[in-house]
Amino acid sequence: MRSAASRRILRAEFGAAYAAIMAVAVLNVLPALAGVLSRQLRWDEKAIGLFAAADSLGALLGTVIAALQLRRRSARALTTAGMALLAGADLLSALSSGVALTLGARFAGGLGGGIAMGVAFAVFARSQPERGVALWSIGQLVFGFIAITALPGLTAALGWQSAFVGLAVLAACGIAAARCLPAQSVAGAAERKGARVATIAPYAWLGVFGVALFYLGQGSLWPYLEVIGVSSGIAQQSVETSVSVSAASAILGSVFVLLVGKRLGRNAPLLAAFMVTIVAVWMLRSPDAGVFRAALAAFTFAWPVFAAYQFALIVADHASERLGAFVTTANFAGLVAGPFLSGELIGPDGLRSAQWLATVADALALASLLPLMGVQRLWRARPSAP
Repeated sequence: MRSAASRRILRAEFGAAYAAIMAVAVLNVLPALAGVLSRQLRWDEKAIGLFAAADSLGALLGTVIAALQLRRRSARALTTAGMALLAGADLLSALSSGVALTLGARFAGGLGGGIAMGVAFAVFARSQPERGVALWSIGQLVFGFIAITALPGLTAALGWQSAFVGLAVLAACGIAAARCLPAQSVAGAAERKGARVATIAPYAWLGVFGVALFYLGQGSLWPYLEVIGVSSGIAQQSVETSVSVSAASAILGSVFVLLVGKRLGRNAPLLAAFMVTIVAVWMLRSPDAGVFRAALAAFTFAWPVFAAYQFALIVADHASERLGAFVTTANFAGLVAGPFLSGELIGPDGLRSAQWLATVADALALASLLPLMGVQRLWRARPSAP
């Protein structure tokens, strides 16, 4: 049977995972939501792009706020505030069809979601990092699949406002989930235990920078996966089927992390995921539909595996929740920068530049972890105190 402490930790992980799933809900349903905005509100591509950018930039700033406030405010208080702000922004989005007001609402919603996201990863950092990230990854992928499937029918029957009202209700439920989180700030907990608030070592900051590089690499390629398949001569319908299958592969990758945990260590799964990713990136240009589908499935399977063990390595030797929050800042920074850079680099060679950018960025992300991987080996080799 689980001890009371174990049950408390598990509840905190589930509460944090739920809040983090809601934090990226709008971004996860964006493909379907963009269609709704285009059909029912006549928004053009520029307005939809600004909609996504406002949410992402708000989330980026929210993660910084979470990291800086964790010393002063508890995980419970910050998550409650973040979910309340997100729910309010969703309701405001439902009340206005104007672009300017909706963009302001989406920035505020991203801000609230970013705060909740940063706190969630701070909670994961103090428990079992791989498990927390896997729970979040599975939840957001399943939610995205269900929501994208249901959204067109829901909005056709009840109007475009129903999408934002539904998101607001789900975000409001995050306020209840926040009650599972710690009710004391990082500094308060340290004072109660008679310990100092942990500082973050330089090699851990290097690992955080590597997170930005990894998500830059993945984000530089992700928007162009369908384009790569079609430009390689594969039928549009076959490419769309492959993209749908890739969502299931990503869920399987997260389930793999959840089931395996630390049984194989952290270095081996991380290195294997990296190698699978690089091979998959260059197999994507194959004109064979079967090879393309396998490459896309491998790419999306390896993504959550690498991300989970990367996070676990970074936070393994640190008691700083702030480090977990800063990882989410790097995550959003990479996702914002990746598509922008690849869009600027794509030239006469077609999409090969995006593949090179993904390869180089992922390799540098792995290199940033080498000191941390060495620290883990030295720690395990250290003799026990008598």
